[in-house]
Amino acid sequence: MSTVDLRQLEYFACTAEAGSFAQAANRLFVAPQAVSKGVQHLEASIGSQLFERTANGIVLTEFGALFLHKAKEVLSKASELERFAQEHLEDASRKSVVIGVNPLCGARFGGTLGGSALVELQKRNPSTNLRFVELQGSSIIHDVEQGGLDFGISGTMGEHRFACVELARYTMGVIVAENSPLYHGKKTVTLEELSDGMMISSPGESDFYQEFERLARKQGATLKTSPLQAFVDDEMPDDESFVVRPLQHAMRMASHTKNRAMMLAKNDGTPVERLLYLFWNERTLSKEEEYLIECIRETYAR
Repeated sequence: MSTVDLRQLEYFACTAEAGSFAQAANRLFVAPQAVSKGVQHLEASIGSQLFERTANGIVLTEFGALFLHKAKEVLSKASELERFAQEHLEDASRKSVVIGVNPLCGARFGGTLGGSALVELQKRNPSTNLRFVELQGSSIIHDVEQGGLDFGISGTMGEHRFACVELARYTMGVIVAENSPLYHGKKTVTLEELSDGMMISSPGESDFYQEFERLARKQGATLKTSPLQAFVDDEMPDDESFVVRPLQHAMRMASHTKNRAMMLAKNDGTPVERLLYLFWNERTLSKEEEYLIECIRETYAR
């Protein structure tokens, strides 16, 4: 059997539904002769008669009725393919923007970027194909600098020079073991008091800890770094070790362990705050990028 033409299938299916070549031609906006010849070519191609021609018009043969069911399936699949191709073209025409996000920015750590917020950002930016990738802070800085990310969202930009906007300020907290000498039933610990302890840092966050140590030195406190470098999700060492985290995250971590979370304060008692930035390599932004930045700022302002 030779290749079946989709247009011929369309002529056949429409004729079967309309009941005549003339009515099918009206629906398809073509000449009746084109429909009639198309069906004849289809019948010749498959080697079977689809319609019985009578003085009162045309009637599907028994095989024609079975063939019609299959033809509709094929035409439906062909329409799906066309829609799929069209959607691909539309996606390809949208600007792809990749944003690196520090996990601590997520809603589960007290941030704003939960799943619903990300979906809403995509809806508000239909001409942009957004991709959010969770990375540690140092990786975000490196990838933005090297062009692997279009934007980064993190609490530090290290020593690099980026264009940026401030998104939020988080009060910082400290996690210690419940019987640590650093915890005396207090709700606050100062930078000076932390000088007696050992700070456990997290992998991939070296820029943040360097920035935090500089802040402590400005307050007259010199912090010692623990040889441990780990994601502290279980019990803290039963000594003067501590971990610095956004306060809300610290409280969540401590709520299911024997650890304690305290607010971190400067020596004058005011809270230590961490700035959260959206940053990018300095360049001329497109209108779509400018609108995206504004949408992200509004998300954090809620």
